[in-house]
Order: sequence, then structure tokens, then C-alpha cells
Amino acid sequence: MGGAGFLSISQLYAGFINPAQQGEANFINGQFVWEYNFSPGGQSVSIRTTARPQGNGFKWATFISGDDGEGNVLSDFKIMEGTTSNDGAQGDWTFFTFGDEDNSTIFLTSSWNVISETESTIDLQVFGDGEEEGTISYQENGAENLMSIDFSDEEGQVEVLWNTDTSVGYFMQGTERNCWDGSFQNISCAEVGL
Repeated sequence: MGGAGFLSISQLYAGFINPAQQGEANFINGQFVWEYNFSPGGQSVSIRTTARPQGNGFKWATFISGDDGEGNVLSDFKIMEGTTSNDGAQGDWTFFTFGDEDNSTIFLTSSWNVISETESTIDLQVFGDGEEEGTISYQENGAENLMSIDFSDEEGQVEVLWNTDTSVGYFMQGTERNCWDGSFQNISCAEVGL
């Protein structure tokens, strides 16, 4: 899966939880509940997001129910779940997709840890047919940022490093590394200390 595909899918799932940031929740049976209903073009869709306080954070889940008007019905399909710390600095998400015979399968897991304004990590695992297909990780350490993408084939192994202070960085696919200078011009990696 390319970066554009990954970003498109992340936008899709974010659409399920973003309304919770804008609406008021009801507190029912020990958890916060946000519910949204809409009916586009003869279809009916209901989205319910829950957040249950636990320890120093929350356990989240988002469910979708719907009828496409042609007999295909979903009932409380869990599209995502996860946990967050109270301050949102740490957490994890698991995203699900439809599997065979109305079963869900894990599509993506993510975890993050924000240590400070200039130090954080994000780790993703991408699944296909229930098996891990690859990982994506991001590390911020001061001005230095590193993203690693590792899928089973050599073309799926990519590493990008960039410095937000100097604008110097590199792109490496497989074993081939290409560097750029502070003007984003290609340059020998040795010349920029990479």
C-alpha cells in the first residue's frame, strides 16, 4: 500500500471519531456515548462512539450500524477500538474491516507516545487477510525525524530522515540512499554527514 492509500484510509477512519470532538456526549452506564444518524440517498447509517474511563485514561470503541436500502445490513459493527491516556499523550488504536461471513478482521494497529513537544513515536502495523504485511514507524527526536516503512519486498522498505532545523535529510529505498541539502538539492550523503 502506498502512502497516499494509507492516508486515504486513515482519513476514512478518522471520520468516525472526529464528530465526538464537536458534539456533546451522554454519560450512560459508566461511559461517555456520542451517537450520530444520517440517511444519504435512501441509506441509513448510525455511528456510536464510546469512551469508558479506566485508570488514568479511556477505553474507546466506535460502532457502525446501517442499511444500504438493498438488504445489506450492519448491526453494531466495531470499526475501531483503543485506549488513550487522560492527556492523550499515549495510546493505541485497532482498526477493523469486514471479513468473510460478516466477521471483522484487524486491518491496522497503531500506538503512540508523546514524551515532550519535541520527542514522540508512532508505530503502525498493517494487516492483510489477518496476517501482518508491514510496519510503519515514526520517531521525532528534537529536530531529527525518522520514518521507516517495512513491507515484505525490498521496494516496500523505505526510510526517510529529515532535520527540521537544517532541512537536510535522506530517502532510502532498499539499500539505495539519496540525500538532499538545506536547499532540497540532491547532494552526496557524505557532504551532509549522512
